[in-house]
Amino acid sequence: GGSIETGNPSSFSNKILAFGFGFLILIISSSYTANLANFLSKQDVRTVKNMKMAIDKQLTICAPGTLQASLIDSYKDAKFEFIYALDYVKTAYKKLEDKKCDVFAADERDVASEIGCSDVLLNLDIALLNVPVGFAVQGKYATGLSDRMKLIQQKMGVTLDDVI
Repeated sequence: GGSIETGNPSSFSNKILAFGFGFLILIISSSYTANLANFLSKQDVRTVKNMKMAIDKQLTICAPGTLQASLIDSYKDAKFEFIYALDYVKTAYKKLEDKKCDVFAADERDVASEIGCSDVLLNLDIALLNVPVGFAVQGKYATGLSDRMKLIQQKMGVTLDDVI
């Protein structure tokens, strides 16, 4: 007895093509799985949420030289690198790239004014210093000045924060 083939005959080239396609699918699925596992298990160890965390991690903080006395008084255990250059943000950014600083403290407006820096830096919005502002006024003028300030605020919408 002879037999009759009911399926399509599989040539050698079809077998090679099927093996190649299966191997391609295997490589793609394994690389996707490996990348996904890496992405999900990666921890961001360089996140700083406040000054205490920066001090605990012993990070070097680039800061403007003009704030040296205030920052050292406020954060005695911090490791600072003070910068006295006029182009502070560019200098601090360069020190970040050169790994001489881990983070840097700057006013948000200064960073925004430097072209290119604000796009690659993360703004953490941490208040480093609170500077109380007071005006020396004789007692006899204090009430009048306070009334005028309230009047200006009501009529023009200008506050002391807008002026300073």
